[in-house]
Amino acid sequence: MPAPTNTSAMFFSQHSRMLRKMGLKADQQGIFNRYLREQEGWDQHLRNTRDYIWRAAQQAEPGMAVVLGSGWLLDVPLRELASRFERVVLVDILHPAQVQNMVAKMPNVRCVETDITGGYLKGIFELVERFERSKKIEPLDRVQFQPGKFGLADFQQASFVASVNLLNQLDILATGYLKRQQLYPAAELARLKARIQQQHLQALPKGKTCLVTDHHERAFAPSGEPAHEHTLLLAPLPPHRDREDWQWKFDASMTYHYRLKTFFDVLAIRF
Repeated sequence: MPAPTNTSAMFFSQHSRMLRKMGLKADQQGIFNRYLREQEGWDQHLRNTRDYIWRAAQQAEPGMAVVLGSGWLLDVPLRELASRFERVVLVDILHPAQVQNMVAKMPNVRCVETDITGGYLKGIFELVERFERSKKIEPLDRVQFQPGKFGLADFQQASFVASVNLLNQLDILATGYLKRQQLYPAAELARLKARIQQQHLQALPKGKTCLVTDHHERAFAPSGEPAHEHTLLLAPLPPHRDREDWQWKFDASMTYHYRLKTFFDVLAIRF
């Protein structure tokens, strides 16, 4: 008689293997390391983000707040949210241990780990695994969004939802992984990025969402002369209100692009 299997342990083992192969932990740690290097340029952007979220939160009913893309909490006014709402749910693909330790001391705050892309990470990972076995390249549109996979059954019942510096980041693990496999042309990866962004926007509940995102990248030579620029949002924004704009001095040490400083244009909206 075969030994019983621990399906929960199997799931987390497979999940961890996927995140490791796709480079999540290195990417997550890289964000914090860049913040430490670029703190002077980042602090105003982080402060603007926290202030906007808090102002928007004060207009919401004090039930449940959901923060999508909570990460290291650098841009999240967590203590203020916890003081206003009955419950605060932090949602991300993986919460750093430091964040989990902090949240453990806050009785009305909890962490939920799930794929905020709506299943695209798992879908892309399995697509590449099938290619490695069969050597057949499948169309990317085979990977589909899975509504409701935020890991929170009552997501739509939240009184306030914040998508925090996330929209342009949603596809990075998936498209970065596909780039390393060299299976699809850049145009197909751009269409995948647009699809992930569009379906994230469509999944956000109308009338109670606050969105902060970078939307344009600008690179400059050390002299200050513009080098190149390109848009980061490939999906149209929904009708919105209370828009604010600012610049994020993302990389002044010229490590993101060789010998170029990189700034992002950021917008914050409510819809």
